Amino acid sequence: MSQLDSKSADDEEFVDNLEESVVEAEETDEAEEPKTKKPRRNVVLEKPRANVYTVMLLASFFAIVLGCLCLYGEMQQYGMDRSARSAK
Repeated sequence: MSQLDSKSADDEEFVDNLEESVVEAEETDEAEEPKTKKPRRNVVLEKPRANVYTVMLLASFFAIVLGCLCLYGEMQQYGMDRSARSAK
């Protein structure tokens, strides 16, 4: 019986020490949470180069502008008459 008593006392001491270390760990974690990474101010980033998608965007923009100019020219032939009565 004495072995069981000493073992249970050792177990209780171990559990108490474990609980204290867990509480200490939680306190240090709470203290570290507010720290955030600060952005580096001395980093120089290059301007991204134009890729194929940028070129396609520009090509489609110019195609739309050209289409609008062609539509304007066609409408001038009919005197800006949107109903196109003279075309019938």
